[in-house]
Amino acid sequence: MEDISKKISEINRKIQEDLNGLLPLNELMDEAFMQSSSRFKSFDDMLDNCGYKVETEQDFIDIPEAEWDLFIKNNTSFNGWAEMQQKAADEYTYKKLKEAGFERF
Repeated sequence: MEDISKKISEINRKIQEDLNGLLPLNELMDEAFMQSSSRFKSFDDMLDNCGYKVETEQDFIDIPEAEWDLFIKNNTSFNGWAEMQQKAADEYTYKKLKEAGFERF
């Protein structure tokens, strides 16, 4: 039982590191996620079609929040950016747990 607890703790630590800004958004929101929840084939495709020139992280940060939320609402199955990020994080966590051998969570 202790080995399982250690394994879960290590997986949790890795997931938290990934989700706390170390994992690029185009990996968090991979092609499967984007294709199942939007009309875009990838996160990069969504950026290319959002109406803003996004070539750097700062370009992305500079998109007005209300406009980005509206774009997400109109072009994905989510009501806004926060909801989309949360769902991507949930799916990422599930995928990592499954990869580690924890099928039922």
